[in-house]
This record gives sequence, structure tokens and C-alpha cells, in this order.
Amino acid sequence: MTGRDRLIAAAGELRAYLVPHWAAWKKQRGCQDDPCLSHGMCRFSSAFLLLALSARWPSGRWRVHQGMADFCPTDPGVIGREMSRPGGIRDPQGHWHDHCWVVGRVDGSSVIVDLTADQFGHSPVIVTGADDPRYRRNWKDAFTRRHLRDVEHRARGWFERCPAPPANTRGTCVCS
Repeated sequence: MTGRDRLIAAAGELRAYLVPHWAAWKKQRGCQDDPCLSHGMCRFSSAFLLLALSARWPSGRWRVHQGMADFCPTDPGVIGREMSRPGGIRDPQGHWHDHCWVVGRVDGSSVIVDLTADQFGHSPVIVTGADDPRYRRNWKDAFTRRHLRDVEHRARGWFERCPAPPANTRGTCVCS
């Protein structure tokens, strides 16, 4: 079994672990009627996934990437050359949506891992090459880090309650 195969299996397990946490969080906020349970959960899930993948594959250099579909051209978070391009994830109809996902390296290749792609009409779990045209990062790392700060505590709590957390639990919710 390759590292990528193990990553795909782990991603499926991690998503299954997150589903009841998403449901509980949404129930607390009166959002349980949301037609797609992963809707709006990419930030929490990416922060959690960053911790889990950093613990299981510490050499993967995992980080969270973020793209915004609509933004003000003068927004300081936008990467310069990407200012005129929408980012995030592109749905099957070709529309862009704000989104967060995790990128890293496995078996010498850069990969994207996304546990919430079904909210945009894709498979629930995506593990794909970092050059997948459905994804476009257009936010700077510093602004992504700032955007993750308000979900980091909950993501760490979910990670620490994982039934079999990996031995290396020193991962932190930071970008590259």
C-alpha cells in the first residue's frame, strides 16, 4: 500500500470521525436543517485535518490553503498575482465558492486533501494532486492563519478526543 493509499484511507476515517462533531456543532446553533452536513465546516475541518495529518505524516509539510470566490481587489489578504481571479473551489457547474483545504506531500508528490467537498457537489472526500484545477488558492498564508485562529480551539479539542490519536500530537494549526 502506498502512502497515498494510506492517506486516502485516513481521510475517509477522519471525515467519518468529524460528521457527528459537525452535527453537534450545528445543533447547538440551530442549523440542523442544513441539507448538507459539511456545509460551512471547511475551516473547522481543515484546522482539524492539519493537526491529524501533521501527527500521522510529520514530514508532509501540511498547511491550510484558502480561496475566496468574491473579494475586494484591495483586500490585503489576496495574493498579488491572483487579485483578478476567483479562488476557493469550483463546483461541477463552474461556479467558484469560498473554501479551505489542506495541502502537503506524500510519496514525493504534492496533494490536496479536502473533507468537505460534497457541499459543492463533489465527492465527500477528495485526495488529489495539488494542481487540480477545481482548487485555487488566492489568500496569503498570514491571512489564512488569522482566519483559522477562531476555530483552532475547537479543532484541537476534536483532535484530542480522537479515539486513537497518533503518537505525535505536537501539530499546530498554522500555515507554511
